[in-house]
Amino acid sequence: MKDIGEQIAKKCGGLPLAATFFGSLMHSKNDERHWLSIRDDKSLQTREHKSAGIIPILKLSFDHLPSHSKQCFTYCCLFPKDLEFDRETLIHLWMAEGFLHPYHGGNQNSLEDIGNDYFFDLLSNSFFQDVKKDDAGDIRAFKMHDLVHDLARSVVGSHEVKILNASEMQNDLSEIRRLELLMEGEVSVSNILSRAQKLRTVFYQGECFSNLSPVSNKRLRVLYRLGDHDTLETISSSFTHFSPFIHLRYLFLSNCKIEDAHAASISQLYNLQTLNLTNAKDVQMILNVIGSLINLRHLGLSGSDVEVLPDSILKLTSLQTLDTSYTDITELPINIGSLENLRSLDISCTGITELPIYIVSLENLQFLHISDTDITKLPVNIGSLQNLLSLDISKTKITELPDSITRIYNLRRLEFKKCRELKVLPRNFGALTQLKSLDLRNSGIT
Repeated sequence: MKDIGEQIAKKCGGLPLAATFFGSLMHSKNDERHWLSIRDDKSLQTREHKSAGIIPILKLSFDHLPSHSKQCFTYCCLFPKDLEFDRETLIHLWMAEGFLHPYHGGNQNSLEDIGNDYFFDLLSNSFFQDVKKDDAGDIRAFKMHDLVHDLARSVVGSHEVKILNASEMQNDLSEIRRLELLMEGEVSVSNILSRAQKLRTVFYQGECFSNLSPVSNKRLRVLYRLGDHDTLETISSSFTHFSPFIHLRYLFLSNCKIEDAHAASISQLYNLQTLNLTNAKDVQMILNVIGSLINLRHLGLSGSDVEVLPDSILKLTSLQTLDTSYTDITELPINIGSLENLRSLDISCTGITELPIYIVSLENLQFLHISDTDITKLPVNIGSLQNLLSLDISKTKITELPDSITRIYNLRRLEFKKCRELKVLPRNFGALTQLKSLDLRNSGIT
């Protein structure tokens, strides 16, 4: 096998990226028969020099992927080159598209866990690179090499993805399923989109809603805004409502101003799984009527102008992620424990002074971030959160940690930097044997 490996190495033509892909492919197919099939692959027989190109090598690795990974990989061609992907966002988009399928044999993994498995499959095969990790060692972001992005564009089906700019306004979109709109300024494509009756996904820049036809685009599952999200976008008055998009799973309204009429129609998107309202304005009306979205799994409110979390939130029993960081809310609903599937809660808001007592009923909670709050103490029985992996209480006014925290045996990340009122650690702190990250910089602990 050493001889076979050396023969394969010659096909790299001195290209590090080629060596990376061959290495990943040989590692995943680690027996003589598969190595011989790689060495003797006809597409590589004339590709031993740099001038011959690297795409055939990448294509060979792509061909060895399972079908579900191929689908998830080619989907990435909708994003522009050099983009830093957010791992969770990509997994939520895969989920909205229906790419994630439960395993056979009674495995109870969530769709998010399955998406993570797909992600790591692509990462281990070198289709993703330049990963960035958080303090607990979990991958937060990554990139794709330009040539890998070219591969995704080259293998995607002709009716699967279309990149549309101003020079291609006359193209037939009647069979297109996924569309990336690269329009500058006020360009109307409403006549074209009205004929795209099989459209399931729209990635867009700038204003988009006035170009969509609820009558014809009924199969739409994803609305995602590309590019700079720093400018506030007002949904055009010509776009009356969202409710005809009955199959919509992913709605990205970051930096959008929401009208009351639009809020009411969003409450009728009963299949919605992800609603991103980061930095959005006038979102309170949406939250007041959001209880009907029984399939909603991820709700992002970070930086929005929300001031009150109404009890309608408690009806979202499928909710797994709730992010209210950098908002003006001052308290959480007292019965927040009824969100039994919640896995991630970020309430980094300066106005919050205490946690509701029933927060310890969130048995599936894995991530709890309450940094930058005025909270002075944690619940005495916080040890009930046995599945908690990450706890961030940085920049709070907490004076002591309850002893029960040492019973959260799976805790991997604990941060209390700048907790200047916190002087000592609880007894038996060494019981947290799974801890990987402990940040106590500028705290009161010496």
